[in-house]
Amino acid sequence: MVGKILIVDGVATNRIVLKVRLASACYETIQAETAAQGLTLARSLRPDAILLDVGLATPSCAEMCRTLRRDPRTRRLPVIVLGTAGGDQRLAALRAGADDAMPRPVDDMILLARLRSLLRASDRAGDFEEEVPGFGLSEAADPFEAAAHIAVVTLGAPSGDLCPRLARALGGGRTQHLSRADALGSEEAADLYLLTAVEGREEEALQLMSDLRSRPSSRDAAICIQFPESSRSARAMAFDLGASDVVDADASEAELAFRLQAQLRRKRLADRRRASLRAGLRLAVTDPLTGLPNRRHILPEIARTSAAGRNFAVLALDIDRFKVVNDTWGHAAGDAVLVELARRIGATIGNSGVLARIGGEEFLVLLPDAALPQAQQMAEDIRRVTAAGPVSLPDGAEDVRVTLSVGVATGAAREGAAEIIRRADQALLRAKAEGRDMVSVSLSAA
Repeated sequence: MVGKILIVDGVATNRIVLKVRLASACYETIQAETAAQGLTLARSLRPDAILLDVGLATPSCAEMCRTLRRDPRTRRLPVIVLGTAGGDQRLAALRAGADDAMPRPVDDMILLARLRSLLRASDRAGDFEEEVPGFGLSEAADPFEAAAHIAVVTLGAPSGDLCPRLARALGGGRTQHLSRADALGSEEAADLYLLTAVEGREEEALQLMSDLRSRPSSRDAAICIQFPESSRSARAMAFDLGASDVVDADASEAELAFRLQAQLRRKRLADRRRASLRAGLRLAVTDPLTGLPNRRHILPEIARTSAAGRNFAVLALDIDRFKVVNDTWGHAAGDAVLVELARRIGATIGNSGVLARIGGEEFLVLLPDAALPQAQQMAEDIRRVTAAGPVSLPDGAEDVRVTLSVGVATGAAREGAAEIIRRADQALLRAKAEGRDMVSVSLSAA
């Protein structure tokens, strides 16, 4: 089965017909006769989507929608209301919290396509929510979000004064009419594209949507399509090709604005989630104290460099007698030393390598395309700049002079990262044993 659908309808024949139609598409179904039963099942069984009959009573369909949206256990479940008669009833269902509303008799092709669309969107949202605790994937709205940019592309349909009317209905933002070429050629993507086509030009709108989805700048935009009610197969195809929503051509201005606002909210929420995920991933490979890459970042870098068969070198660095700094002046002083040395070493390396803090007072440097003479010279430069001047400690404490020892190892083609780091560490230990503030070269590299 591809999903579990809760059907809530007071008419047994309606439930049976829907069950048969959904079963033919490999959906599992759960049935409820009343809204109260439906709420209980939604909370306990957590279906993948809910189909509600508009004629439910005590509580009503609208009240059930509002209750589902208030409950943290069910607020993200896709909901489709069936049996709406006309635009006013459809808009009322949307305002109550439904994701979509459809008339009876239900069009199987469109219903199944809409279900697939909503389930895909729900799955994507779920992927974002399965974060590691403490990773910081916040959904809090940015109080300084820029006004929305909406692009309207009309294919055979008169644009008239649609853009200014939409701007008023949406309460501001930038709404502009674009040609197909402008929509695809603009470097600045819109937050939402409204593609409206008359009968006979639906395929052009579908092709334009596919083109927009294929471009990095516009692939994450919300895309709403406005087709005539008679365009059954095109409406279903639009959902399957990635339309955020499909709106009837005769929908009222209020309904169109409401649907666009809903898609803008979803788009902004998805943007925040993606930004939070990217920030979390950066934190996972970054040392929070120095801002340098950490072990998780540099080990794959070394492995990739080795696998490419390039000459390269690894420097293992360790601050001499760092424990004395912590024990004498405290950990804040130790942190100040680490930050300052990271700055000095990073400035010395520049763009010729990658510097990482791999733990405590230990650093690692990857020098791609470096032979042994260049690696030794870089190690000496790092050692010298470290010892060149004292480090200022916080809170007016005296300055402290620090040194570090360096182990150098050159990489063999396709040598594992662990092996070259082991050789660099062995060279580092010899530098420590021979008096510290020294550079030592791995014997196999000498």
